[in-house]
Order: sequence, then C-alpha cells, then structure tokens
Amino acid sequence: MRKLVIAGRQHRPAPRTHAGADHQVKLIERDARRARKASELLQNTIVLQGDAADEELLVEENIDSADVFAALTNSDEANVMRQCSPGASARGV
Repeated sequence: MRKLVIAGRQHRPAPRTHAGADHQVKLIERDARRARKASELLQNTIVLQGDAADEELLVEENIDSADVFAALTNSDEANVMRQCSPGASARGV
C-alpha cells in the first residue's frame, strides 16, 4: 500500500477523487471549514484539521511511514519549508 500525505490544498475546491484500495491518503488542512468540506468531498481520504508544520501532528500521524509528502499550500515559501523541514527530511519523506 502506498501512503501519501498532502499538506494543504491551495484555495481550490477539493477534487472529487477516490483513493484506491492500494493507496492511503491523508490531507492536512489548517482551516477547519475547508477541512470539513474536504472530508465531505474526498472518499477514502483521512482529512486532518491542523498545521502541517506541527511536528507533534506529523509524529502522531506517522509521516515517517509515508511514501510521498506533498506541500500544496498557496505559499511557495511555506511549501519549501515544509518539504525541507527537519521533521520531513529526518523521517525520510
């Protein structure tokens, strides 16, 4: 099973996708309203309301076991920081 963690989803509507049986998808969304909406639209996706820069959240959600970590916020700077953060890189993601 491939594990994918997505931080943010920009200010676009959540895609109506279906994670296949061979994929586990977790979406981390900071905004509670957007997280709730994403959870309604995305089937077979675990939607977490929180900050992807929160090391405790990343540890709790076992980011170290993810095959892919994608930072997709509206801020290029934040995306780079999340992709290169010690938490993500130390965990091999």
